Amino acid sequence: MVVPETFFVNKSQAGRLIRLNFDGVDYFATVWLNGEKLGEHEAGYVPFSYDVSRKARYGQSNLLAVKVTYPWIPKGRGFLEYIHGIFPADSKPPSLDEKFAGKS
Repeated sequence: MVVPETFFVNKSQAGRLIRLNFDGVDYFATVWLNGEKLGEHEAGYVPFSYDVSRKARYGQSNLLAVKVTYPWIPKGRGFLEYIHGIFPADSKPPSLDEKFAGKS
């Protein structure tokens, strides 16, 4: 999953310390700013940050992209299913017919 986000940095911020702070990404994260790779991080729920003072575009939009990989989700299962604990690790996912049977 790649999460893109744009943000604006005022020209008045030039020369100041600008950091991108992450509270945590579960589990592997690769981070880019304006197409330039900032780095990679491995760990769940551990804060990390990047100094982007020299990489930010002042007075313009900046494009942040974060690729998140969580390798422990069973094949054929969704991330939201995993984080909400909808299925046990060894179960077969229900079909759409099973999920919505009798619901109108």
